[in-house]
Amino acid sequence: MSPNPASATIRGLCHSDGMSLTPLVNSLEPRPLLARGLQVVCITMLLIISGLLTASSASAAVIFADVTNINVPNQKATGTLGGIGFTLVPTLVRPAIGFGTNAIVGGVTNGTSTAFNNPTYFTPHLPSGDIIVLSAISDFRITFDSPITNPTLHIYQLSSNTLSFTSGGHPITFTLLSSDGDFTVLSGHQITGLSPFVQTATGDDANGSLLFPGTFTEISWTSNAAINGDGFGIQISTTTPEPASWALLLLTTGPAALYRYRRGKKVINQSP
Repeated sequence: MSPNPASATIRGLCHSDGMSLTPLVNSLEPRPLLARGLQVVCITMLLIISGLLTASSASAAVIFADVTNINVPNQKATGTLGGIGFTLVPTLVRPAIGFGTNAIVGGVTNGTSTAFNNPTYFTPHLPSGDIIVLSAISDFRITFDSPITNPTLHIYQLSSNTLSFTSGGHPITFTLLSSDGDFTVLSGHQITGLSPFVQTATGDDANGSLLFPGTFTEISWTSNAAINGDGFGIQISTTTPEPASWALLLLTTGPAALYRYRRGKKVINQSP
C-alpha cells in the first residue's frame, strides 16, 4: 500500500526531537510539557485523519430521495434529499390516456420499490427505495429548500417523449451516466426514450441516470407529448462530502490555528 500523503504531513508536524515539536513549536522552547501535549494532539489527529481517509477511499456516501408524501388530488410530491426538502409539482398538465388530468400519478413512499435496482442501467443503483410516477406528456418542476450540488435524476421506463431540462428558465446540460441503451440524447439538455413500437433486448422503454453538474435550487423539464398515455418513474440522488474533505480541512487549518493561538498567548504573557 502506498504511503498516505496526508498522514506523512501530519507525521512531519508531529515529529519530536525530545524537547521540541518541529516545526510547530520551535518558538516555544524550552517548554517540554507543552511540546509533549501538542505532540499528543497531533498524534490523535493523525489517527483520526487516517481513519477518515481510509473510509473515504472505499466509497463516497450516496443519498437517495426519501419521498415522504405523494398527494395525487393536490398534484404535489414532497420529500427530503440529504436533509434538504424538495417539492415536485406539474407546471403544465396535459390530459393523458389512462391518467386523465393527473400529471402526478402515484408512486411508492415506503422504500419497497425495486425499479432502480439494476446497476447497469442506474448509476448509482438503488436496491430498494421510493419512486414517484408521472405522466410523461406533462411538464414538471422540482424545487429544493436549499441548493443541491450535482444531483442525479434517475428515470424509469420513459417512452419516446422528449424531455427538455431547464433551471431558472435557462437550458441546463446533463451527462448520461448509464442506461439500458434505449435513451437518445438529442442535445446537451434534451433526452428521449425509445419508441414503443421498437422492441429491443431491454424492452421498449428507456431507463437510465442523468447527472446535472452544478448547484441547483430548481430543475424543470417540458415534454413534447409525443406518446399519450406514457408514464415513467423518477428518483433523485446526490453525494455527501467525502470524509477526506473534512480530514484535509482539519489537516490544513488545525495545526496553524493552534500555533497562532499559542503564539498569541506567548505575546500576551510577555507584555509588561
